[in-house]
Amino acid sequence: MLRRGRCWRRALFVLYVMENGLTVSRLGITVSRKVGKAVQRNRIKRVVREFFRLESSQWRVMADHVFIARPAAAGVENVVLRRELEQLLVYLSRP
Repeated sequence: MLRRGRCWRRALFVLYVMENGLTVSRLGITVSRKVGKAVQRNRIKRVVREFFRLESSQWRVMADHVFIARPAAAGVENVVLRRELEQLLVYLSRP
């Protein structure tokens, strides 16, 4: 999937998007141990899930979205994580 989809890179996340042919969008989140301890990794996943849930109407329909957190995301506040995710949403809205 990662080879056939589109990719956007930011300081805290990498986002891969690929059409899935389904009637729903799907979310995948990868946060490796390089990012931090379990508490930090789970916090990042919660922020991404909540953002995807709230903003799903603006995301591309019928696509798989895979977020990969970069190690720089470990010590960042939730507000900054959300701002970074909003920037990725701007990329997706472009043709």
